Amino acid sequence: DGEAKIGRGTEVALSFWNEESGFGVVVAAVRVAGRTTSGEASISSSRAAAAGTLSSEADLYVSERLKRLFRRPPSAVLGVESVSLVSGLIGLGILPAPRPAPMISTPFKSAADVESNLFAIRLGSLPPLTLPEDQHRLEVRRAVLMREAIEVRDRGALEMFSVKISAGVVDLRRRRYRELADEGTDSEPREGPYAGPDLLAFRSQHNLSSTMSSHDVILLDVPGLPEKEPDLRMGSLVYLRQAKRENTEFVAIAVASHASVLILLGPDALFKQVGLAFHVKFGVDHEHYYERVHMSIQLADLDGWFGSGLGPSRPETNLRAFLESEVPADSGEAPPPPKVGEMLAAMQEGLNEAQLRTVCEVTSLKGQEKGLVCCTGPAGTGKSLTAAVVATFAAMVQQREGASWNRVLVTTPEEYTADLLALAIRDRARALRRAFPRAFGQELEIVRINDSTRPVAHAAPDVLPLCDLDERCGVFQPPHPGTWKASGARVIVSSCRSCFLLHRGQPELARDLGVGLLVIDEAGQAGISDVVAALGSRPSSVLVLGDEHQLGPSREGSGEWGDQRSGLDCWGPSACRVTLKRNYRSNAGLLEVPKQLFYGDDLDAVAPASQVAPPDLGALDVFDAPQGDGVGASVLTVGVPGRHSRSSVWAKGRSCVNAAEAEAVRDICVDLCMKRIATTEMVSVISLSRAQVQRIRSELRAAGLAQIRCGTVDDFQGQESEVVLISCVGSSAKALDTSKKRFNVAITRARRLLIVVGSLPVLRSKDAGPWHDLCEACRDRGSFLAMRGGDAGEGEGGEGEERESAMTRIEGMARSALLGAGNINTIFPKTLYETNLELGWAATDDDANLPSRIEL
Repeated sequence: DGEAKIGRGTEVALSFWNEESGFGVVVAAVRVAGRTTSGEASISSSRAAAAGTLSSEADLYVSERLKRLFRRPPSAVLGVESVSLVSGLIGLGILPAPRPAPMISTPFKSAADVESNLFAIRLGSLPPLTLPEDQHRLEVRRAVLMREAIEVRDRGALEMFSVKISAGVVDLRRRRYRELADEGTDSEPREGPYAGPDLLAFRSQHNLSSTMSSHDVILLDVPGLPEKEPDLRMGSLVYLRQAKRENTEFVAIAVASHASVLILLGPDALFKQVGLAFHVKFGVDHEHYYERVHMSIQLADLDGWFGSGLGPSRPETNLRAFLESEVPADSGEAPPPPKVGEMLAAMQEGLNEAQLRTVCEVTSLKGQEKGLVCCTGPAGTGKSLTAAVVATFAAMVQQREGASWNRVLVTTPEEYTADLLALAIRDRARALRRAFPRAFGQELEIVRINDSTRPVAHAAPDVLPLCDLDERCGVFQPPHPGTWKASGARVIVSSCRSCFLLHRGQPELARDLGVGLLVIDEAGQAGISDVVAALGSRPSSVLVLGDEHQLGPSREGSGEWGDQRSGLDCWGPSACRVTLKRNYRSNAGLLEVPKQLFYGDDLDAVAPASQVAPPDLGALDVFDAPQGDGVGASVLTVGVPGRHSRSSVWAKGRSCVNAAEAEAVRDICVDLCMKRIATTEMVSVISLSRAQVQRIRSELRAAGLAQIRCGTVDDFQGQESEVVLISCVGSSAKALDTSKKRFNVAITRARRLLIVVGSLPVLRSKDAGPWHDLCEACRDRGSFLAMRGGDAGEGEGGEGEERESAMTRIEGMARSALLGAGNINTIFPKTLYETNLELGWAATDDDANLPSRIEL
């Protein structure tokens, strides 16, 4: 307020207070970099002070005025001026196409206009209160509306202030971007791969020379981008206002990202202000996601998928009779027609009774309306395999019997998982044709649908022949409306998000699509809006598969069908249920903790012991001598007394790095491969933080082990590996990810050996949640290890643990001093005589004797 004598370069000591952790979190010296005309001081910390600040979990202070900045309409809005460029992105589907109905967001509207348009349009789309509406449909609509409002709020919490933008150039022939470094700077220019569209394909011919192969872009560092905070896609809008001139708002278009670098197209005026400080707000995908979901609700409601008549009760089908039934061949010649059981065995040898029961129950839905089957089971029990077998059988066999299933739509929340499903269906169809060439003469036609906002580089290479590509622009090409009548595709594979491209919210297109069976894999990870987008295809029957104990939806709703409820939670209870219990992935030792915490008797280890036995680690040099049966244990906990730190001052959530853990993971991987205990293809690394993934990848590349897969828990959902290392990152309980579902996914990826790397004092504390239970199991077997020449972090610990313990004690003292040790009448009694009697102290009425007085 002008009272303090603060000028440029003044050293100020700041003591941070955190509501949850108390005071004394960190004390750092910061340098005042400048002051605004309104009297606010902007600060930048020195390198030494920044290290202390970033290692804490305290949030940055942002003034209320800045928090409301993007709610105030600007005096001018500047978007990308190139008409050919914007129209080209619209033509590809990267930007939403203008419609007669009002649009919520465009590249030429301010963030304030978008927010006002959102609530006006959404409220206008609600039915009048006087009209009766089914309760289930109301709950779905409410969940989707609330999810959209929650995402708007969450994006507001991810706004960035006083950050600098830089200029860059994309070499479209080499498919790489490069930062144009400012003169006089010592920092190395950033560069990396470019996974966006070919921007030159959209340029006007008079602006394009024959030798031009590059395009100017804006580069913005977004530390939370690898953690999907925010979750931006190709075509997402970013709003920027210069810190010193806040009345003009620039609207940029995201075309690609690499690590934490966001690559933007912006107006020409934005390029002239490179190097200046900007305030940044990230837009919400209203048109490409939520508008499509609202249109899909109307289609799904036509078939009553939100009603109470789902999954009609019916007697259990005869599995033996089903397997003995025959399918007619193409001709009446010998050999005799194959039996269903023989064909299923040809597609996948060794299907268990529960998997066969799932195929049988889905097949029995033929001719029914709103038939619903739910297949659940723990990790490694073959749910995705079952989904592939059901889809292949329904497409290749049931159509020969005159079933109403014209096409099978297979969908899942994640794009890469959809790639794997498409390949699994293709392989099983080929195996069936090889076994019975007379019955199945033609190859099964499979189509993999991709939204144009998905980078082609992110797709599995083997699945690209099943996709439709725009070779000129280098992006996926969505299916053209009206092509399904003439299409011979029997299986369509898509992410839940991309299902809208099949019907585009139009009943006639959904009818021409002719989906008889919808298969939703990983339904426990699919939100309500994801399932609704798939139900818009108007299927006759649905099979949902998932595990309620694994990752939940990434886009949760709100209300009774919202919050943490998934598609499996909402539609699973109404279905005919089949439970898979037999785990074919892991040895028994790896499944003890999941059985104890989540599954009980619903999980059985049946994998052959010779195939999943833990390796002998006696030859490793990286560990100190293990205790107990650590050499042959399936689960090991390695103590590393490192300290985590934030990846950036703007990093949110648990976007942290731990250099000591990254180095320990590297050393373990090197020793495993050098001693030939495992190959690089057998080892995978899971980190609880995306920023740590980048750090570990860098360490592995430097060690010549770039082939080792490394990713987050989300990346490994549905995956498996012989040996799995988990980097817990957090060196305090608050920074540790204690989600039970994410924990369950992480520890159930390994087939032979699981190595957990982290801070033992943190992992063994009761605040560590399920990690505490895992450590207790390791303690019972003596499978705690320490890096050779290091410290497992037990006992007195190092300087980091001493500081952590001291801060905990100070926090307790602070709470007692501030809040008191009891109720106010006990701390400050009005009548000391009565209080002393009640507390059992000596009876006295001497004002000088005040045993219960606490002085602050």
